Amino acid sequence: MDQEATLSTIKTTHNEAPAALPEDSSPSTSTEPGNAATDPTGEPMSVDEDNTAAAVTMVRSIEYHSPVPDVCRKHPCVLGVDEAGRGPVLGPMVYAVCYLPKDQGEVLTEIKVDDSKVLNEEMRSSRFDLIKARPDVLGYSYNALSPQDLSEWMLRRSKYNLNAIAHNTTIALIRHVLNQGVQIDEIYVDTVGPPATYEKKLKELFPKVATITVAKKADSLYPSVSAASIVAKVTRDHYLSQWQFAETALANVVDRDWGSGYPSDPNTVKWLKRNLDPVFGWPGIIRFSWSTAENLLKEDVVVDDWPTDREEREHSIKAKFAVARAKDLDTTTSALRRKFGLRAVGGTAASVGSMFGVKA
Repeated sequence: MDQEATLSTIKTTHNEAPAALPEDSSPSTSTEPGNAATDPTGEPMSVDEDNTAAAVTMVRSIEYHSPVPDVCRKHPCVLGVDEAGRGPVLGPMVYAVCYLPKDQGEVLTEIKVDDSKVLNEEMRSSRFDLIKARPDVLGYSYNALSPQDLSEWMLRRSKYNLNAIAHNTTIALIRHVLNQGVQIDEIYVDTVGPPATYEKKLKELFPKVATITVAKKADSLYPSVSAASIVAKVTRDHYLSQWQFAETALANVVDRDWGSGYPSDPNTVKWLKRNLDPVFGWPGIIRFSWSTAENLLKEDVVVDDWPTDREEREHSIKAKFAVARAKDLDTTTSALRRKFGLRAVGGTAASVGSMFGVKA
């Protein structure tokens, strides 16, 4: 696929909530094609001429749709839905669908698809390559929801919870496939929340689909869901392994030893503590709406709230910077302070305080 054709299939969303939201609850923002210099080239595991994957700067969510096989517009198809990265405190959450004609089920048997969690990295990657190698019968789409979008959606004044985001992302992907003329006859979904409630919701939205099944552990029960789980997991792993910080000053100073990204992983918690800046927090790879991140910010950040009253605000900021001085922040190793030549106590507190009209 040439670059121009590939870029036409990528959509980078700018703070736009998944499409199934009511119109009046979505931020009024636009979409535009992905940028060739920063977005992946369309297929998550594509490589440059030197056989190395291109670095990815993910600020907003990225959606990709493979070409639709002609046969899928002519024959009844089965579609599976799954996700990867729902629990981690960092990186994207990826929802994916995979579809094929109902009478071509042996293709997934030959590929030996399975729940991505029981496959190692090499097995997942090889199976994803096999999925991509059958564009004659297999199609797939994904939406990689960026950490920044997740944070903004979940922390905005009108709360948008994770289950609603998951449902709406799934619905938008299914709707897109149907709008491309794919003859979907069966849909299988790995559940988010109570299966019966979610299934009823999907049946009401897609009444022309003959069979819709939402189940726990669907990724180990239905091959189309297993295929979707592989697409989602490999895509998420790619974005993380090739992550390029949008905060360019951090590129060579923040380590990538963040473990699995799950809050229960000691390596992830150590990374969060090690790279927490008491003024700026973390770079955009972190989901600030996760309780793990929120709790660490409350413990260690200099200014963790913003009082609405001006007098209260000035008093609060003065007090917080005074505490920061007492902690002797000169001993920290903040990458941002090194970058901008600021020093704690006499530098960081005073410099940042002066920006708000506060004398340190």
